[in-house]
Amino acid sequence: MREYITREECEHCRQVKEIFSDYLEECRDTCVTDAYPFAYVVLECFSRKDGFDSQKCMYTASELFDCLMELWECRYLFLKGVENGTEERPYAEIRTLLTEGQRREMEERRGDYIQKYEACAGDW
Repeated sequence: MREYITREECEHCRQVKEIFSDYLEECRDTCVTDAYPFAYVVLECFSRKDGFDSQKCMYTASELFDCLMELWECRYLFLKGVENGTEERPYAEIRTLLTEGQRREMEERRGDYIQKYEACAGDW
């Protein structure tokens, strides 16, 4: 069988998944799974009737990191938009309307994800 992702890269992806474990536990509608030898797969928006609405195949840890960071940021902005009554606006606009505390919280958490990723990637 052809290998589209190596076992070593799957291990790197597993480490990236672990970095975002808090987000994945909070989110509850996104699943990240090892589908070796094909890819690491991000499944989103589950419903019992239709299964997952979205599936994205990742072949490198950096792709997975970028994907999960984007998903986390979108979810964060959506939830803050709901809190602030701006959820119908584009994420870029919601970002500009965040309070100073929300902006600081977002940047700290984002920085934490990046720091953890860089620590892992430095060992690869």
